[in-house]
Amino acid sequence: MTTIDLQGLGKIKVKDKRFYVPDNSDGYFHVYNRGVDKRVVFMDTFDFMRFEETLSYYLKGPHSVSLQLHKDKGLLDLQGLTNRVNIISYCLMKNHFHLLLRGLTFDGIAKYMSDVSNSYTRYFNAKYHRNGVLFQGRYKRKTVETEASILQVSRYIHLNPGQPYLYPFSSLNVWIDIKNFRSKIVNLRDLQYWVQSANGSAEYKSFVDSKINSDKEAGIEDLIFEDS
Repeated sequence: MTTIDLQGLGKIKVKDKRFYVPDNSDGYFHVYNRGVDKRVVFMDTFDFMRFEETLSYYLKGPHSVSLQLHKDKGLLDLQGLTNRVNIISYCLMKNHFHLLLRGLTFDGIAKYMSDVSNSYTRYFNAKYHRNGVLFQGRYKRKTVETEASILQVSRYIHLNPGQPYLYPFSSLNVWIDIKNFRSKIVNLRDLQYWVQSANGSAEYKSFVDSKINSDKEAGIEDLIFEDS
């Protein structure tokens, strides 16, 4: 059992259960990618929303997205390839994104990320009249092996924006207001488990607050990416 100190605001106790699994299999992973040459990949609000819709489409299928996206030629045929991953938390920034995923099938994360990236790149290139790759190669991923680390990585992801509680393109407010859960991206059953592991939404918020004005990377250096 590990105790995560909330710097005077209480403590979260979580089991040191390890989730280690081979690469490209099931388990928990911190996934990251950024624009090629560090370029901006979300130019306006609709681009952010299009990426969120793409995440949802390849999670749950056409019924989960807007009618406008149904007309988007950048979408791929699902061919029954839903239920490959669950998303636990996420944050989209102007030139990069972070996802905390649970893989459900062998190679599910690799195939899911390929579909999402390829679809969004086709949309982006058509909209902005460009050609070529958009993201900096294949996405990066790191295995998250313990319950304590999963909560810490989720906090790190949620603290990417300067004003995390006001930022619309992350899952933070879903975590701290689970009673009014509204998300087409985060898996509710997984979220309920992890919020319970944090002793509730209020304790998780205190856990996040404890790092707002300090080094959010401390203690999880091996689970994040140098260029993020």
